[in-house]
Amino acid sequence: MISASTAATGTHLPSLTGLRAVAALGVFCFHAVVLGCADRSPPGLLVAVGPPSVSFFFVLSGYLLARSAHRAGPEPRPVFWRRRLIRLYPVHLVLSLAVVTGLVLTAPATARATVVSALPSAFLVQAWLPDFRYVLGGNGSSWPLACEVFFYALFPALWAAVRRIPRSLLLPAAGCAVAATWAVAAFAHTVVPGGAPLPQAPFTMSRAQLWTVYSFPPARLPEFVLGMLLTRLPRTGHAPRTGVGTAAAVLGAAVVAGWCLLPQVFSLAAVTVVPLALLLRAAAAADLTGGPSYLRSPPLLFLGRISHPLCQGNSLVIASLYLAVGTALPVLTAAVALPLTVAFAWLLHRYVEQPCAGRLATARRGRDPRRPVSG
Repeated sequence: MISASTAATGTHLPSLTGLRAVAALGVFCFHAVVLGCADRSPPGLLVAVGPPSVSFFFVLSGYLLARSAHRAGPEPRPVFWRRRLIRLYPVHLVLSLAVVTGLVLTAPATARATVVSALPSAFLVQAWLPDFRYVLGGNGSSWPLACEVFFYALFPALWAAVRRIPRSLLLPAAGCAVAATWAVAAFAHTVVPGGAPLPQAPFTMSRAQLWTVYSFPPARLPEFVLGMLLTRLPRTGHAPRTGVGTAAAVLGAAVVAGWCLLPQVFSLAAVTVVPLALLLRAAAAADLTGGPSYLRSPPLLFLGRISHPLCQGNSLVIASLYLAVGTALPVLTAAVALPLTVAFAWLLHRYVEQPCAGRLATARRGRDPRRPVSG
């Protein structure tokens, strides 16, 4: 177990970086299974790791943004929005161009349809369209970014509202966020029409139900708001004493129980939202109290730092490898795809993500208005 010597310093919580790595690996496993079983039904529990991994990133995003705003004060809205977009968009743009270019070159007969389906993705609005030709157009892994952009647009107003919630009402407010996640799933299950599922998708629900509960940005907003509320809950005396191991076990049990016992619409977010919140809080508490944590191991910290390009680029690597060697041995192919994906993600991090973030940091330090910035 990693000692407390690498615990939280300032605004950095290394165990949450480690959790980013675990969630990114969950997304990788989901795509490896789904793409490797395109001609047959994938094993249910193997794809069950994907949805909670996506949900974790939404909860974590709300938590980290609210924690930063609480500690350092809110930024001017244009500055905040520019910082958020500069962290998301460069990697997304590079991957989208690569995917579209590859599809156009390999299938010139459908080049026009490929470009048209990718246009909403270019502007990160694809998740708003109830048509999976557009939701998954271009780089199909990028639809969660459309949700994140929606969250960022609302964050200044949401944080102002969260700050005004009395301490005595914070726990009920968190309960309302959880209830909203369940309400979305119940609405999709009981009101949204059923029908044929999405081809080659591992879910049995209709396309309309899947879009309503999984891809539609407002449906994912309660998870983001819950993350924001978690930043204030420890100060109310309601902090849980759940350890990381216990919280992870609760999450695993929830994934299995939800997938096996409930309609799938409840397994995509509702069943796991509370266990994910407990896990996030437990990991943060381990850092803030100086406790030991396996999540601070160097491999997990490395993967956590490149988690954004890892999540966004893994399906491109996996699909390319399956296209080259086939899907007869998906486990072996996935084992080869993992180091290739990590290497690809590091390249994107080193030569796209970091330079753009560095340019932003340079701009924030100020510039002489009398002369342009060089380089």
